Amino acid sequence: MVQYGSEIMVARRQIVGNLSAASSRIHKQMTGGSEDLRLSYRTTVPFSVKEKEIDRAYHKRLVEKREHEILQGITLIGPHRDDNSIYSNSIDLCRYGSQGQSRTCTLSLKLAELELIKSFLREYPITLFDDVMSELDSERRRSFLNLLDRNVQSFITTTELGVLDSIKERASIFDIERRERAQWHT
Repeated sequence: MVQYGSEIMVARRQIVGNLSAASSRIHKQMTGGSEDLRLSYRTTVPFSVKEKEIDRAYHKRLVEKREHEILQGITLIGPHRDDNSIYSNSIDLCRYGSQGQSRTCTLSLKLAELELIKSFLREYPITLFDDVMSELDSERRRSFLNLLDRNVQSFITTTELGVLDSIKERASIFDIERRERAQWHT
């Protein structure tokens, strides 16, 4: 458990670091430089920069918490208990972020994720952005659409066709309209 758990935590810390750097850069572009995005990997096993030390630290924490875990009937230490924190200008977005801030953060993370996937696979995945424009102001909408790489095949759904005006010359737009009510059969 210590060996595999340690490997997972080290890999997560590395990917969260890479994702944080990429999403921070993208987020600054999307917000016109007014917001700074930072991700943080919160682990139940504090370990230093040296990856070799995580095994010992993990084992030590398991020994320390063993009796408590037995009494509670759950495992309190390990990668399954770890989480990420997301901050914009030092504000914890999970607790205090507005819907617009959360949506902008999500899009920044999604675009950063596309870049990371491309760095591993050497091609972009097909992406779906389902009604992502609804919480954004017009400037952030425009910034998001401009940041979408022309090489990324993306499907964007929206209830406001006008929000796609800035990309209509490089996009195929399908206007879907329900002509009759759907019938539900049970």
